[in-house]
Amino acid sequence: MKKYILSFALIFSLILSGCSGDKTTAGSKSPEGHPKITVDSSTGQITENGPDIDAEKNIESDEAKPADNASDFKYSIDDDSCMILGYSGTSDEVRIPAKIEGKPVTSLSIGAFLRNKTIKKVIIPDTVTRIGGHTFYECTALESVEIPDSVTYIGDFAFAFCRALPSVTIPGSVKFIENSAFFKCTGLTSVTIGEGVDYIELHAFRGCTGLTDLSIPDSLTVIEDHAFANCKISDEKTIEKIKSINPKALEKYLID
Repeated sequence: MKKYILSFALIFSLILSGCSGDKTTAGSKSPEGHPKITVDSSTGQITENGPDIDAEKNIESDEAKPADNASDFKYSIDDDSCMILGYSGTSDEVRIPAKIEGKPVTSLSIGAFLRNKTIKKVIIPDTVTRIGGHTFYECTALESVEIPDSVTYIGDFAFAFCRALPSVTIPGSVKFIENSAFFKCTGLTSVTIGEGVDYIELHAFRGCTGLTDLSIPDSLTVIEDHAFANCKISDEKTIEKIKSINPKALEKYLID
């Protein structure tokens, strides 16, 4: 009888030890692709929660996805940023992607949209810090452009001859507006220059013959000659403010 009891105890212990290697404890992770099993210690109830797979391994994040319209752009990639070099799309509304190939788009290169006759609206993402020279030169259909607070520099002739552009707001983050940046934007009637801008180069708004409504900030310390030549600014206080910085900024340019 004792032998029978000992044999039974031995067999029972072996069964228990053999099962212990496959046992899943409460709250533990199961191997990838297998159900996650949890045990309620108070009730003994077993719950099977489905495969325990890391979502980041299976669902591509928005940051990793290429921009839907990236193929419309020519661009260059360096270690940590992307520069837009050109545009080959046909849409009249252009939304510049914030990222291409996972790199933030930080600058629009010289002449990137030069003489594009189709674009009516451009939305620039808040990753961009520089708008290069001649970027939108002679984009004669351009009616709207959104310049974000991230932009610190607008290059020479960047928007020159954009004759359909009726208004523009230049954020205070733009410290320097280059030579002839908005030269002969004849349809421009309203310009708001944000607090923080301190330097406007010569001829920046020269020949904007429709410009009557201009708001300039107290931060502005330098306005070079003929920056607002041949404009029709109506507000006397604004005119006096410009004259106090540089009277020649308002002088007419005879060959316009």
